[in-house]
Amino acid sequence: MLASCLTDSIDEKFRKTFPNNVKGGSFSGVISRFSLDTKSLIQKYQDVKLQLIFLQTEEDKIKAKLNKIILKGKKIIYNSLTETIEKNMKKCYEDAQKISGTDALKKMRKTIETHVSLNRNMYEDAKKTMMKKMNELMTIICKELEETMDHSIKHSLKASTLSESLPDVSGDLETVQQHYNEVKRSQKGKMTSQ
Repeated sequence: MLASCLTDSIDEKFRKTFPNNVKGGSFSGVISRFSLDTKSLIQKYQDVKLQLIFLQTEEDKIKAKLNKIILKGKKIIYNSLTETIEKNMKKCYEDAQKISGTDALKKMRKTIETHVSLNRNMYEDAKKTMMKKMNELMTIICKELEETMDHSIKHSLKASTLSESLPDVSGDLETVQQHYNEVKRSQKGKMTSQ
């Protein structure tokens, strides 16, 4: 109940930052809009089509991974408000629980009220904890994105230097591309039906 004033005050902004619908995406859709724009590059640079398709696949995989990380982080961030206040109030509740005898309820209430009035900074602590968790999530997202894309691009560049000695697999590529598109369509169908 003590945390409800905080959670109520952040609900609208929190829902904008972390919407429940998959379409818009978290952080105002920044991650869902992120793109290496490989589709247009494939049309321009047919000689590195395989590498660009690989990068597109890696981009799709990292977006899915980031969305899972964000979903987990979203819960941690939101719950941090309540957890911080609960932690602050724990000793007070334990002290109040020990009270017995005449007017025990009044004494318990007075103990809790006194603790709350003396610890008004618990709300500021909860806010700081929440912002710390948010910054940690943003750092994890940036690090994951940077490391994965850096590795993928290096791997792709390494493959392009070796491609002169590789056999032509363009026929196989088209088959794989068709299967990839089918899987992608079926995943989109599952996401919209949920």
